[in-house]
Amino acid sequence: MATMQQAIDALNAAATAYNTGAAQIQQAIQQAQTDVQAYIANARAEYPYFRTTPNQRLALMSNGQPVPAVGTALTATPQGFSTTIPAADWQVAAQLGDGSLISASLEQAIGINTQWYPAPIYILRASWTGRTPAPWSNKIIGTTRSLPYVAAAHVFGAIVQVEAGTVNTDGSPNGWQCTADGQWHVITSVLNADYQQGYTSEGGIYASSQAGSILIALPANVVGIVAANGLDTIQPHQWPFCPGPLQAD
Repeated sequence: MATMQQAIDALNAAATAYNTGAAQIQQAIQQAQTDVQAYIANARAEYPYFRTTPNQRLALMSNGQPVPAVGTALTATPQGFSTTIPAADWQVAAQLGDGSLISASLEQAIGINTQWYPAPIYILRASWTGRTPAPWSNKIIGTTRSLPYVAAAHVFGAIVQVEAGTVNTDGSPNGWQCTADGQWHVITSVLNADYQQGYTSEGGIYASSQAGSILIALPANVVGIVAANGLDTIQPHQWPFCPGPLQAD
């Protein structure tokens, strides 16, 4: 008949074996998660990103005409993009490679010689005074895009510099904020995949202050998860100028 000590020893041995097994299982799970993330990262690195919106260079007006000269105002939003915020004024702030301080700062942030980008690429300035209480009614720039037969996640993004005020991807005061810090940032919004034919998705940059001004470059909807949702989940040089399957711009 087993003594009390023998029973205790048996229980301790069983507990030790259980803890060892649990630790080994946890280690195996963590290693599997690491392997899966590495596989996904490698797959994404080889996956060709496709742009589903036109005019990433911001070179065309909504009527198909070229944007006016640097320093002049736009009479409409750029082709392929929309705005819902009231009292927004648009201006052509710079052209990439034009020698201006704005262009030079963006070139430095991108970290690539502009000769590798198709010309012309414009940087637009959007200024606003006043916003509505409804967050989604304060879109500075964005898109609503029908994506028939597309069953993949995609991302809306742009390289921006806030000159005054604050912005984010939903216009609410509760999320992250991009403020006027004199730096270029990448704003990205991951849009959910959907197998429904004719799925309409929306991404954009929204005002979260009553007034402000923002510089915008290289906006696009891109099929594939280039970056996570939010602010600076990738750096400006990582936001790609993507080919579009249905347009040459």
